[in-house]
Amino acid sequence: MKHLIPIIGMLAIALPATADHINVKPGLWETTIVQTHESGIIMPASVNNLPAALQDKYRKALTDIQTTQKPRTYKYCLTAKDIEDMETVISKGSDSQCKSVHVHHNGNVWSGTAECSNDAGSAIINFLYRVADSGHVTGTINEKIDMEGQTRTAENKLESHWLGSDCGSNQ
Repeated sequence: MKHLIPIIGMLAIALPATADHINVKPGLWETTIVQTHESGIIMPASVNNLPAALQDKYRKALTDIQTTQKPRTYKYCLTAKDIEDMETVISKGSDSQCKSVHVHHNGNVWSGTAECSNDAGSAIINFLYRVADSGHVTGTINEKIDMEGQTRTAENKLESHWLGSDCGSNQ
C-alpha cells in the first residue's frame, strides 16, 4: 500500500480529461502531497521478531514515517492512454489491487472512492479534485488503511501541475 497515495495523486490529473469539455495535458506532471492530519500508527507484528535492541529503533522510525507531515513530491509521465483508462492509472506501479473505483463529477469538481486490498490489508481512499485549468489540479485525499488488525487514517492536500510535454527519463 506504500505506493497508493502517489497513484491516487496521478488519478487527480487523469480524471478531468475524461470529460469532453475539460482536458488536461499529457506529458510530465509534478504532484505534491502534504499530509495535514493523521490518526493511528500501523506497526507490523514482524517488529517483534527483531532483536530487542532494534525493536525500539524500528518502532520509532515507523512512527516518524507515518506521522511526518513533510511534502512528498512526485514526477511522472501521464500518457494519453493513462488519461483514457483511470483504472490503469490507479493500479500503475502500485502493490495494491483497487477493485472498486467510483468517480463523480460536476463541472471542474471531481470526487470518488477507491477500495483497494492486497495480502497485507485494505484501504479506502476518498478524493476530491478541483481542475483550475488544463495544467493545474488541486485536491484532497482522505485514506483509511487497515493492516494486521490496526487502522490508520490520514488527510492529505494535493497540488498537481503540468511541467511540459517531454517526459524525459520519467517515462
